[in-house]
Amino acid sequence: MTEDRSVRTEESSKGGRLLENIEIQPCQKELLNKKQKRICILSILVILIIILSNGGIYSIGKEGQLSAYSEDWNDISELKKVVSQLGYATSTIVSSPGVLNKLNTSADKLLIIAGVEKEYDNSEVEAIYNFVHNGGGAIIADDFGFGRCFAKRFGIDFSGGKLRDVNYEKNPMFVKCNATLGNARYELMLNDGTALIPDYHGYYTTYADSYWSVVSATSRNAWIDENENNVRDNKEIAMSMPVIMVVKTGFGVAVFISDPSIMINDMLYRAENAQFLQALIGYIFQSIPSNPFGEMEVIFEESRHISHNLYENALSGILGVLVNATSLSIFAVIVSTCVFLPSIWAVSRRKSIKPFIHKDELEERRLNIYNYPSLNWTDTNRLRYILLEKIKVENNLLESELKEMSVEETARYINDPLLASFLRSKGYLHEEEVCAILDRVRAWNGRNGCNKLELGNGLDA
Repeated sequence: MTEDRSVRTEESSKGGRLLENIEIQPCQKELLNKKQKRICILSILVILIIILSNGGIYSIGKEGQLSAYSEDWNDISELKKVVSQLGYATSTIVSSPGVLNKLNTSADKLLIIAGVEKEYDNSEVEAIYNFVHNGGGAIIADDFGFGRCFAKRFGIDFSGGKLRDVNYEKNPMFVKCNATLGNARYELMLNDGTALIPDYHGYYTTYADSYWSVVSATSRNAWIDENENNVRDNKEIAMSMPVIMVVKTGFGVAVFISDPSIMINDMLYRAENAQFLQALIGYIFQSIPSNPFGEMEVIFEESRHISHNLYENALSGILGVLVNATSLSIFAVIVSTCVFLPSIWAVSRRKSIKPFIHKDELEERRLNIYNYPSLNWTDTNRLRYILLEKIKVENNLLESELKEMSVEETARYINDPLLASFLRSKGYLHEEEVCAILDRVRAWNGRNGCNKLELGNGLDA
């Protein structure tokens, strides 16, 4: 270290600065950018899988309806106002019916499901059924949606075809029928609905603790219009068909309505639809167990309604999956994702080991700096950096002193022709050559060369 600094500077100008020949930071930035892009792609894929797995695909290209929080003609905000005016507390489910499993009691609680625009999974169907069976009430109104996926759980099904009757108002779609609730009789007007089908065959064996009754039915001249021509053809049988049925199961009551249109803002005050729904809500609360420590509450199920806002649909899908993560498999996937993505992010943010100058850190850093278990051909520059760090450690050089040396001058410290040749080269090595160089660097002690390993032609690249 007693050489003239001017001579060293002259050699450096001829041979080039040592660290200028080793471009590590651009390489690391490129790798970092690639890792960050991968994390973004993985995150987007996870979010899409969550949304689509919860039925979010049905939201694309469809118009929402039957929401208690929208005032369009085909929504049910007027019904919500009526419920509030009757003195009932109201709440909403926006994630999944799975939240019903978390209720302490179903007593004095009525669930209203108006239109099912996205399908329920089995756990959600069971959550609704258990809510009713344990003492809750439910009004389930649907026609051509996904309501039948859990109606069958109660021993009821929707016919699926369009209901027509000779008893109608101005238009064959507006079927008129009577409903009897207790001693009261109401005239209802439907709008392009369907009919209900009880499970006569398996009812007494499958639903032993349940029984159903018909509250409203069409006239004997009604039919299912299969070809939708509004005229009864010879193959279309005329008969009286149920449109509203009460199912009592366990301690609770579920009412099925084959046309949710009687609840919408445009139809609520036609005929006696509003009076009937008010009486029906009161009838259900009288039929289910009461909670002396709580208030009567009406819960509007909104998780299966399509929002006009794509963000709201995505949020509903994510919340739905989180609520339904009750099984070990789903829970494990979510937990693994929460652990996996932050781990990738942490690895991508890992910075290279910075140079050091304190002598008391030399031994500690010497143990760690050469520990690269998985180097490949793209890490040739990093391996050169490791060799330079070891030269600095073995010879107690300062960072500034190492920077001022040329490649040729630094190679004199190695006393190993192959390592010196590797340090002078600018090309990349093959994987087996990288491994051999790494072993040679580990074996080199700064005083004696190590000539036990032979390398290929990669050093001449």
